[in-house]
Amino acid sequence: MRIRKKFFITILSLCLAVLAFLTALNFVTLLNLKNDLSQNQSRESESIRNTTVESMERYGENFAIAVNESYGVIVDNKLNEIASDVVAIKRCLESLYKTYTPVNSDREANRFLLAPGVSMSQVQEEYNRVKAIESVANSVLAKEEKINIFYASQSGFLLANLNHDYSSSSNVDRRERDWYKGAVKNKGVFWTEVYADLITDQPMVTCSAPVYWPNGELAGVVEEDVEIVRICKNILKENSQTIKYSFLLSESGKFIIGSEENTKLTSVLSEQQREKLISQINSNKGSSGSLVEDGFISGFSTVESTKWTLGVILNYDKIVEPADEIKNSIVSEGVKNEQYITEQIRNQIILNLIFSAVICLVTLFVSRKISASITEPLAKLRKAVKVVSEGNLDHEILVKSTDEVGELAISFNNMAVKLKDQIERVSRVMAEKGKLSSELNIAKTIQKSMLPCVFPAFPTRDEIDVYATMDPAKQVGGDFYDFFFVDENNVALVVADVSGKGVPAALFMVIAKTLIRDRSQSGLSPGKVLEVVNKKLCETNGAEMFLTCFIAVLNVVTGKLTYANAGHNLPLIFKNNEKFDWIDVKAGFVLAAFPELEYKEREITMNEGDRLFLYTDGVTEALNRKNELYTNQRLVNRLNEEDTKNKTAYELLQHVMESISDFVGGSVQSDDITMLSLTLNHLSSSEIKSQEDNKIEKSGNEDEGDVL
Repeated sequence: MRIRKKFFITILSLCLAVLAFLTALNFVTLLNLKNDLSQNQSRESESIRNTTVESMERYGENFAIAVNESYGVIVDNKLNEIASDVVAIKRCLESLYKTYTPVNSDREANRFLLAPGVSMSQVQEEYNRVKAIESVANSVLAKEEKINIFYASQSGFLLANLNHDYSSSSNVDRRERDWYKGAVKNKGVFWTEVYADLITDQPMVTCSAPVYWPNGELAGVVEEDVEIVRICKNILKENSQTIKYSFLLSESGKFIIGSEENTKLTSVLSEQQREKLISQINSNKGSSGSLVEDGFISGFSTVESTKWTLGVILNYDKIVEPADEIKNSIVSEGVKNEQYITEQIRNQIILNLIFSAVICLVTLFVSRKISASITEPLAKLRKAVKVVSEGNLDHEILVKSTDEVGELAISFNNMAVKLKDQIERVSRVMAEKGKLSSELNIAKTIQKSMLPCVFPAFPTRDEIDVYATMDPAKQVGGDFYDFFFVDENNVALVVADVSGKGVPAALFMVIAKTLIRDRSQSGLSPGKVLEVVNKKLCETNGAEMFLTCFIAVLNVVTGKLTYANAGHNLPLIFKNNEKFDWIDVKAGFVLAAFPELEYKEREITMNEGDRLFLYTDGVTEALNRKNELYTNQRLVNRLNEEDTKNKTAYELLQHVMESISDFVGGSVQSDDITMLSLTLNHLSSSEIKSQEDNKIEKSGNEDEGDVL
C-alpha cells in the first residue's frame, strides 16, 4: 500500500476518530445543558409561584379589609338612620307633652293597649295628648316594611303602629321589657342584644329612647324593632367569585346571620380555622383586621353603633389562581424548550455523520462550528436566566440565533419585561398612596395653624392664663377650639366637636369656626351667636353634618361669665379655691340640625384664682385595651388632685393628658381629644388704658391674627 494511501487512511481515520469524539462530546454537553436548564427552570417557576402567591395573599388581605370597612359603614349608616327615626319620634312626643293641648278621643283597640292593673280613666288625658304621634310613626313606616314602632308610657298604656294588631298581647307590661329598662337606664338611645323573632325566627334588634315631660320626669319609651336581614340583606348577598362567604357576629361573638341561608360559620370553616378567626376578631375588638392562613383568607370590621362584627371569607383558590397560571405557563414553555433542544441534538448528530462520510476535514471543521453555534447560545441563555432570576429584570438575553434557542431567548426577554411592568405598576400605586398620606399630613399642619397655637396667647394681658390643645384621631379632625378678645374687656372662649372624623369633619370645622368668630366679634351675645351660626349652617348643610359647641364670654373687669351650650359636654369650673365641679348649663341642641332654634344663656361670676375647663367627648370617651371608657368621674378626680391647684393652664392640660395616656395604654385613639383651660389671675382695672397701651395691644392682636 502506498504511503499516500496510508497517510490518507491515517488522516481520514484520525479525522473520523476526532469527529466521532467531538460529536460524542457535543452530544454529552448538550444533554447536560438540557438537564441543567430543566432543573433551573423548575426551581425558578416554583420560586416565582411562591412569590406571586405571597403578593396575592397580601392583596386578598387588603381587599378583605377594604370590603369589610365599606360594609361596616353601610350597616352603621342604616343603624344611625334607624336611631335618628327613633330620636325624631321621641322629640315629637316631648313636643306634644310640652305644648300640645289634649283633645278627647276614644281609644282604638288595635293600636292601643293598657298594662295590667291600669284603667283607661288613669291615662285618658295623657293618651289624648300624644296620640297625634301616629302620623310621624306612619311616615317612618313608609320608608321600609317590616318595622314595628311602639310607644310605652310610664303611666301604663301602649301605642303601636297601624300595620299590626297587638290586642292578643294585652296582658304584657312593656315597662318590664329590656328595651324599656335599657333606654331609661341609658337616658338616651339604646340598642338591645340580638334576639330571634317569636313568629318568623328571624334575628331582630330593637332601638329605643326615653321620652321626658317638660319637668324632666320620665314619660315613657319609644322603640323600633328591625329585622337584621333588612339592614344587611344587600351586602351579605354580594358574594362573587372572589368573596366566598359573608357573615355577621354579635358583640359577644355569637353568629347572627350569613350570606347563605341556613349556612352557619361552622359549616364553611373547619373548627381550627374558626377558632383562629374568632381569636383574631377578639384581639382586634373595635377595629378592622384580617387572618391569612394556608388556604384561608378572611377580613373583618366592627360596626360602631352596635359593636357587631362584619366579616368575609375569600375564595383562596381564586385569589392565588394567577400564581398557578404563571407557574403553568413557565412549565409549559419549559416543556417546549426541552423538545426544541432534543430535536436540535438529534439533527446535529445526523448532520455530523453525513459530513464525516463526505470529507473528514470538512466534517471536522463543520462539527466544530456547529458545536460552537449550539453550545454558546445555550450557555449564554443559562447565565442570563440566572441573572434574571436574581432580580435583575433589566438584563437582556443577547442571543443572535434565529432558531429555537433564539426563540427561547426572546420568550425569556418578554417575560422579564412583563414582570418589570407589573412591578412598576405596583410601585406607582404605592407612590400614589404615599402622596395621599403626604397631602393629609400637610392638611393636618394647615388645620393646626388655623387654631390659636402661639402661647402665651395674650402677652400684654396678664389678667388671664389660657392654654388649649387639639389632638386629632386621624390626620385631620373635626374638633376645634378658639379664644379671642371681642373688645378690650371681653374674651370669648369656644370649644366644639363636629360629627364624624377625617377630611369632611375638618372642612365643616373650618366653616363653623369662621362663622362663630365672625359673629362673636360683631358684638352678639353667646346665645345669639349660636342662633345665627346654627341658621347659617343649616342653609348650606348638604352633607347633613352637625356639631356640638360651648361658647362663653368672660368680662375681665367684672368677672362675669356669660355662656351658652349647643349639645356639648358640660364644662367644669373651679371656684373659691375649692374643687372642680360641673357648671350649671342646659345641654341645648346641636348646631346645623334645625334652623329655628333658640339657645339659652346663663351667667356666673368668676373671682380671682377661679378656673374654667372645657373639653370634647374624646376625653371622657377615650378607650383602653379592655374597651373601657375614661369617664367623667376619672376626669373630675384627676382635676381635683391635690397638686393641681397651683398648676398653670398649660400644666393642668398636660396633667390631664398624662392620665388619659396612662389609661388607654397603647390603644388606637378613637376620637379627637380637645381641651381648653382658663385661669382668671386677677380682675382688670376699669380705667381706660392710655392711647399708647391701646396701640400696643392692637398691634399684638394683629400679630396674633396673622399666626392664627
